[in-house]
Amino acid sequence: MGRRTGKLLHALYLVEMYNNAKQDFDKVYQYEKAAQELSKHDPPIVLAKADANDEKNMPLDTSYEIPGFPTLKIFRNQGKNIQKYKGPREAEGIVDYLKKQVGPASKEIKSPEDATNLIDDKKVYIFSGTEFTNFMEVAEKLRSDYDFGHTLHANHLPRGDAAVERPLVRLFKPFDELVVDSKNFDVSALEKFIDASSTPKVVTFDKNPDNHPYLLKFFQSSAAKLPRLTGIKFPRLAKPDFSLSTDKKIATRRTTTTT
Repeated sequence: MGRRTGKLLHALYLVEMYNNAKQDFDKVYQYEKAAQELSKHDPPIVLAKADANDEKNMPLDTSYEIPGFPTLKIFRNQGKNIQKYKGPREAEGIVDYLKKQVGPASKEIKSPEDATNLIDDKKVYIFSGTEFTNFMEVAEKLRSDYDFGHTLHANHLPRGDAAVERPLVRLFKPFDELVVDSKNFDVSALEKFIDASSTPKVVTFDKNPDNHPYLLKFFQSSAAKLPRLTGIKFPRLAKPDFSLSTDKKIATRRTTTTT
């Protein structure tokens, strides 16, 4: 019991702040199903709930910037690191997402097969070489937004120059130039590089869920925007009639020609 309690001090917690009046019962079921599935996971992953209507929980609204209900937050390192949960809401998706959130924030790539298993053509991925300390700090901070990896061999990676002479950060993305590098390992510079490079210059505005994260970043960015609209039906406007009149025929708008 003592060993389990010690582990829980360093567990990853997902906490749902909810309002009873706005509960979605299917989402409640999915959340509880995920909690049961993860209850025996090692290292520990704990799912908890906090009723916003309970007076003792009222400070949570301001302390953790709760925009509405339900809101899910990830707590790490005994609450020292708090992140917004950005994963799926069905049980299987919650389980898969949270399992990726435990352990090291960056996965080591030891072979081309490792890179192939991690990288697909739908998400943004960030890799680094030997400049590790600052990279891991950024990876830990942004791990709920991106997947991170590190390798000593650039030729293991599927794209980009394999002849790397000095450590760099390489970002893969499914849009624009597909791969972009940076050699600045300052923490603030890394965060700015990742944010700017992962925001598409042109985004497709459609119903494809794969595009939704990029749509959000696109509209939150202060850069110039050029949305591309596809599959969106706009209502057809009626042709204006300039000869309309009232029942008493006292307001006629008709163009006349004078001679």
